[in-house]
Amino acid sequence: MPCINSDGTLTEAAVTLMNVMVEHHSLEEVASITDIPLYLVRATARDLIETKLVTEQSGAYYITKMGSDKLKLTLAKVH
Repeated sequence: MPCINSDGTLTEAAVTLMNVMVEHHSLEEVASITDIPLYLVRATARDLIETKLVTEQSGAYYITKMGSDKLKLTLAKVH
């Protein structure tokens, strides 16, 4: 499940997850907060980690500086 659209912006799912990950939650917590099925949260999180937009430490997920910049850029393009 790719987290980046062809125009370089984040997908809607990636934006949703990253907005919750700002508070450093586990994937189970992210799924509960967003009402997105855990398997989709895991798939999107894997892609976000591979693209270095998110990192994981001790079961909590954090947005990287690059991820924060990409999120801001995406939100600016949407609004």
